Amino acid sequence: MYFYYTIQALLGKTENKTSFSTDSFNEEEQLLLLKRSNEIFTECTYYILKIFIHYLYAQYNKALEYVEKARPFLATQEGQPTMVFMYLYYGLTLTALSTQKPENRKKYMKHLTSIIKKFSVWSQHCPANYRSDYLLLKAEYYRLKKQPFKAEILYAKAVKSAEKNEYINKEAIVNECAGRFYLANGLETNALAFFKEACYCFEKWRAKIKLRHMEEQYPFLSKELYPTRMKKNGASDTETLDSTRYDMRAILRTTRDITDEIRLNNLLKKIMHTVITNA
Repeated sequence: MYFYYTIQALLGKTENKTSFSTDSFNEEEQLLLLKRSNEIFTECTYYILKIFIHYLYAQYNKALEYVEKARPFLATQEGQPTMVFMYLYYGLTLTALSTQKPENRKKYMKHLTSIIKKFSVWSQHCPANYRSDYLLLKAEYYRLKKQPFKAEILYAKAVKSAEKNEYINKEAIVNECAGRFYLANGLETNALAFFKEACYCFEKWRAKIKLRHMEEQYPFLSKELYPTRMKKNGASDTETLDSTRYDMRAILRTTRDITDEIRLNNLLKKIMHTVITNA
């Protein structure tokens, strides 16, 4: 049930971007019913999805509140994908709050380290599902540890893993995190590249309200994104957007080749292959 209303929120069909209420559904009333009937599994699922939706719109304190609400019922989620989902967005919430509240960073980093250890195990057992999550959390960890080179490599690997396993939602989140990393380090061109890719992924995911949020949060994106949605030389909106993404992919692939390869000869071969392939 709550997965459906999460989708409705992403589509802009609820009262506001973090609400699950619609004309025919009241989330507060439903939550009271769950509590009265002791439906703790569904109640916990509700809290987990609220962690996600508040993280998505940078309402990190609110996301952390829902972590605490979910915590007493987490045993009901044991063995469920929602358990992993919760820890991913709990971890990302901690990394965001570590930046906003440096006075609490030590405490947050302790919890983050514990979460990363969980993802290390999960990613070994099921790399297709969880490797991109693990790599993203590690990238964020090294960002906070002020080790940008390690973070840069891990962001690139996380994008590659999400793309390879066709998780467009994870690809969107990783690209946004990487964009914030580059922007904070004064590398606006790199940041723009990752933000544009994030926006494409959010659009493909049909997360239209998140896409609008990106444009509001980073106003410089608008002038870069809107031309791609206009018809040019008879090309359709989709063709223009896909063409823009094609160029973006060529840049990102080259970046990954650089970060993945150390030996000069192999590096040059990879770069030339990428250039020729995308010529």
